[in-house]
Amino acid sequence: MIENEIEELINKLLSLSKGFQAYGNKLRIKICAVLIKAGENGLRVGDIASLLHISRPACSYHLSLLTNAKIVSYRTIKRKNYYYYSLNSLFVKKLKDYLNCLESIEN
Repeated sequence: MIENEIEELINKLLSLSKGFQAYGNKLRIKICAVLIKAGENGLRVGDIASLLHISRPACSYHLSLLTNAKIVSYRTIKRKNYYYYSLNSLFVKKLKDYLNCLESIEN
């Protein structure tokens, strides 16, 4: 029985790995903070790069990782991409499931 619980715990944690990797970088956390502050209107890559004093390519790279993890989204207006922070509800749900599973094993 305990082996099944451990296997379930491992699988839940593995399903969270992409989100943890995306949040696991100080610059990406700063990008999220800037986008949260910007609100639903979002910001363009150049604006984010200027605010954080980083190059546009570096900013684009980190935004692509955040976008792939579904932490950041973007919309295109007149061929210009505006990035904004979007809470990944699936990631939050999986994290809650993992923590509940961990708690049940401990008890």
